[in-house]
Amino acid sequence: MRGQLCYLLLLFLMVSCGITHNVPKGPYPNSFDKPNIVNSFVDQNGNFYPDNWRKTYGEPPKSGDINAYSLMKIATEKGLESQLKTFEKTRLLAVRSKVKAKDRVFIFVHGFNAPSDEVNKSYEYMRKLLKLSANKDEVVKFYWDGLHTTNPFGGAKVWFSATSFSQMAGEFGLRNLLNSIHNKKIILISHSRGASVVLSALSSATFSESFAKGTLEYHNVDVDGAKKLAENGNDITCIMLAPAIGLEDFKVRDLTSGTEPFCSVSKQVM
Repeated sequence: MRGQLCYLLLLFLMVSCGITHNVPKGPYPNSFDKPNIVNSFVDQNGNFYPDNWRKTYGEPPKSGDINAYSLMKIATEKGLESQLKTFEKTRLLAVRSKVKAKDRVFIFVHGFNAPSDEVNKSYEYMRKLLKLSANKDEVVKFYWDGLHTTNPFGGAKVWFSATSFSQMAGEFGLRNLLNSIHNKKIILISHSRGASVVLSALSSATFSESFAKGTLEYHNVDVDGAKKLAENGNDITCIMLAPAIGLEDFKVRDLTSGTEPFCSVSKQVM
């Protein structure tokens, strides 16, 4: 019995170690690159990283615990909520202006357990394969906190947190990004759990009561406070590669009736 307990304890420690938040490498995560690239990076709650974010918000801890680090958590502690929200509004207006003259907008969304530097290599490979027109097409490289671990036993633990993070990234990050785009052909290309980010942007995700309570208490983020997807006259196509989603991702919990009807999506989705 003692040997079994020791083994379980050792396994727990092995799984718990080495899990970190997926954060930007550079000081300007939400920026523009030539010839036609928009970089969009959000944290676990879907908030966009501001310029020189490390200077104000500090270096993320090594722990990937759900309450270890988030932009709104730190902004609330430092009285910077208004500043963070103003940056997001300004950045989204800049995106709207940048894509205004384009015909098509391609948005890449990665999966869980994928560090941003590795993701960018895949994004660049995809972008070059598409052979896009710099004058008519725009590429949005969307990054979210799907956590990351190099521990071969840590994937399962990463998954359980990443499922909620993907929904928050969709409802508060990707949806706000989509709301800044008008009258375009939008092609959303996602991989793995990135499909949940997309679905959560297009329809309302269902969060557990404990997750909603903890997010509000520890991060000052109300999961029910997301803006609805605006009907902006876009033509949205979704391409999901090896989607890591299930039937529950297509349902919404109706607390008044106790039923779980299927989600309804915007008429913009083709």
